[in-house]
Amino acid sequence: MFVFGHLGVTLGVVFLALRLLKLRTKLEIKFNRRLYLFVFTGSLLPDLIDKPVGEILLAGSISNGRIFAHTLLFNFLLLLFCLWLYKRSGSREGREGSREEREGREGSREEREGREGSREEREGREGSREERGLGGNKNGFGFLLFSFASFLHLCEDRMWLTPETLFFPVFGFEFPQGAVESHWWDFFLGCFFGTYSPLRGAELSYVFVSEMVGFSVLLAFGLHHFHSFILRYRMSNQRWSSR
Repeated sequence: MFVFGHLGVTLGVVFLALRLLKLRTKLEIKFNRRLYLFVFTGSLLPDLIDKPVGEILLAGSISNGRIFAHTLLFNFLLLLFCLWLYKRSGSREGREGSREEREGREGSREEREGREGSREEREGREGSREERGLGGNKNGFGFLLFSFASFLHLCEDRMWLTPETLFFPVFGFEFPQGAVESHWWDFFLGCFFGTYSPLRGAELSYVFVSEMVGFSVLLAFGLHHFHSFILRYRMSNQRWSSR
């Protein structure tokens, strides 16, 4: 699978998983720029690590772009690290939230009499609780999505077809040998042209299909956000014109 396939398919799976989470737990996690960054970076993380190492630094020896970061061991260690960041972010967010609440209560005694801000603040607090979810940690949830996206990369690459890599080091400490190219850019050029060739022999190419699916998902999300931007722009213009 190539770039668009990993980005789009991972985004689609994460979106469906969050929708399922909302149905099961009544907690809504809304996508923002921060979460998009975590998902997109996590979906490409194994290739961002292994391709430069295996196909550039080790091009003359192992010449394999699926090594350390394409193993379950790496993704398990990544999950532990992201869980630690998630808990750490949650404890810090909880301390900041309690301090803001104390300051808000102190200021409300002096400044909030006769104003209608209390209802809006309550609604804002309820909305923030829904967006946080999972223990009230809104910011740290991106770390969990980052780890999940990296694991999905292995599924999209069908790493179970290469158990020596997936279950490293169960079958030994050596990775499968790849085809040694005359120069490292020959590998990337071959990947590019091979990805966008619809047929592989007499069968439809899995990489081509996944790339088209991923591109379609990215296009759908892009059109949705563009439509939302146009609506917000029109609403802001109407407010200014009515004044």
